[in-house]
Amino acid sequence: MIRKVMLLNPNYTWLGGRTWMLQPIGLIILKSQLERKYDTVLYDANFSGDTIEQSGEVLLREAPDIVMVTSSSTDRIEEVALACSIVRDTLPHTSIILGGVIPTVLPETVSSLIDADIYFGGEADTSVAGLVDGMMPYGSYRTYDDYAGNAIVEDLDLPLPITYDNIIGYDGGITLLDYGMVVNKYSPGSVPAKFPYSNIISSRGCPIGCCFCAAETVSGKRMRFRSHHNVCSELKMLYDGGIRSFIFLDDHFLARRSRAIDIMSYIGSLGDATWKAVNVSVWSLDEETMEAMLKSGCNFITVSLESGVQRVIDEIIGKPVDIQDAKAKLRLARSMGFDIVVNFVIGFPDETYNEVMSTVEFASSLDVDLVNFHIATPLPKTRLERECIERGIILPNSTGLGSGYTVGSISTNEFTAEQITDIRYREWDRINFSSDNRKRTIARLCGITMEELEAWRIRTNDTRGNATAAMEVKASFCTGSIVPADGGMGRGYFCSEK
Repeated sequence: MIRKVMLLNPNYTWLGGRTWMLQPIGLIILKSQLERKYDTVLYDANFSGDTIEQSGEVLLREAPDIVMVTSSSTDRIEEVALACSIVRDTLPHTSIILGGVIPTVLPETVSSLIDADIYFGGEADTSVAGLVDGMMPYGSYRTYDDYAGNAIVEDLDLPLPITYDNIIGYDGGITLLDYGMVVNKYSPGSVPAKFPYSNIISSRGCPIGCCFCAAETVSGKRMRFRSHHNVCSELKMLYDGGIRSFIFLDDHFLARRSRAIDIMSYIGSLGDATWKAVNVSVWSLDEETMEAMLKSGCNFITVSLESGVQRVIDEIIGKPVDIQDAKAKLRLARSMGFDIVVNFVIGFPDETYNEVMSTVEFASSLDVDLVNFHIATPLPKTRLERECIERGIILPNSTGLGSGYTVGSISTNEFTAEQITDIRYREWDRINFSSDNRKRTIARLCGITMEELEAWRIRTNDTRGNATAAMEVKASFCTGSIVPADGGMGRGYFCSEK
């Protein structure tokens, strides 16, 4: 019988890439469900920064019957494959379950990319215990690949508490407050106003369907919400544990404004807590909502307008953003005292060069603190990927591997991938660092010193100079060779706001 289960978060720096030191919320939820029936440990090699050798030692020390490996993004396939191979080599009789983004969006090819015994797509919160119940130890699944299918959890009010015990690294235990004291530099949405902080997810799904985003594949097109009571109970548990800032990772936190405002009100009632949401939809912002945000301890917003050209938004991206309305709301937010980050995406197949440059000039005209330019990347299971395949711009099964929104991969009659890469770096630097005051604000928002900011600019410029080599790295990745992940500043798997 199964006695011990390990949940493994790989170290995403093993092959030279960068990583974010975030709580593995999905694994923590699974651990809280599994430990009701099994001896369960969560091994966060990413947070603890463990080497390959140290990870092997942890596996031998813990000796689990089953290891569940998570995957955060398709641009980390090599690191996840390495994690599974470490488990296989170290504990050849232990069964491996691979979950997360990769088996969810690449069910047709995942078994040829990563060695596991079961590939579980979708959300495992309520079914993980049943999956383990049906397994036998010592390689009973070794003779075939089993794909458990994509699951969607309808009722998100999972039993509390979500516990933070039995989380380990090579050197010992990891606590809630350990996670809460880390500064995720260069990522304004992940830098809290106060420490310690905790991430939280209060809803799942996104109904918008932007052409470059796979959110509807990963978490569903229909939104599902945790109840106000369930969310506030977790907030209270975290606050009582010493947490003083909350960061909401929802794809669409303001989808139900009245619900969101009720949650804000509860946070405000805690007295000294602050919060932010990494994703806010600009069309959901109004003066009442922003006043509630300020009153409850949030003075930061990130909005993703995606383009400064209405045609591109309407006909290519498919997002309900009105450029002029958005600009007026950003002026209002600035007058109310908000720090503001705005995201754009450039380089779509049907976008003209002049439209790309119009987006750049629009971004330059905004009174905001930081603008980010991301490059249109045809990730798996997105409308953009389908369109690129149909038009012969890319080959099937060659997308989303090694990508990070930082290097162009699409060339058209209007522009080359190299031009888009150059525009992205050049204009990011020109717009954001035009004055010392703006530099100081960006350094504060990114949790870095002025010296680190200048070093960041130099590294970014160096990366721009090696753009051709970076694209060759992506191409070699798609053919199967092992290469380091792109070290540029990407925003992860999903678009940063729906």
